[in-house]
Amino acid sequence: MSFIHLLSIFLGVLSGIIPNWFYMLLYNKYVKSYKHSAKKILLFLYFFELLKIAIFVTLFIFIFKYVTIIKLLYFISFCFIQIIYFFYIGKKCI
Repeated sequence: MSFIHLLSIFLGVLSGIIPNWFYMLLYNKYVKSYKHSAKKILLFLYFFELLKIAIFVTLFIFIFKYVTIIKLLYFISFCFIQIIYFFYIGKKCI
């Protein structure tokens, strides 16, 4: 494996773990105790999720010189998992 492949795997794992931990922290700290502010937190999560996907797309475009089927499937599965997880959090908030 080259350095670029290891870097992409590390960034993919990091971009999946940190935001999910952050979502759970926000949910446990604020949403459970303050039901009226759940919509504000959900809007913040929308912004955070869009920012994370934009960063990942930028990294995907600039790190990989050639797009192969495996890299494309990795990218699509990452976006699909994040969208499903985001709707799960949104359903919990509302």
